[in-house]
Amino acid sequence: MVSMGFKFLTGIIKATINKGKTSVTSIDCPDVYKAPDSENSYIIIGKFNMNHQSGSAFINAEDLNEEGLTSDNIKIVMEYTKYTKGEAIRALRETEDDSV
Repeated sequence: MVSMGFKFLTGIIKATINKGKTSVTSIDCPDVYKAPDSENSYIIIGKFNMNHQSGSAFINAEDLNEEGLTSDNIKIVMEYTKYTKGEAIRALRETEDDSV
C-alpha cells in the first residue's frame, strides 16, 4: 500500500462503521491507510465484528491514557475479556489497576 502512495496511520485501536445512529460493524486493532490526494478515503484491514452496537463510535483520547496503570494488567484484561484497549483501561481505572 505504501508503495502506491497510501500513508499508514498509527495509533488506531478500533474502527467503527456506522449506519444511522447504531454501529453496524467494528474492527479491533485495524491496519489503516489513508488514500493519497483524498481527505476522506481510507483502506481499513482487519477482522470484522459484525452487529457491534455501542453508545459511542469514537474513543476519547483520555480513554487511552495508560498513566498510572500497569501495562501487563492492560494486556491481561484485554486477553481474558476480549476488551479493546480503551475498554481495558477504563475497567482498570474503575478498579484502581486491579486486574483481578
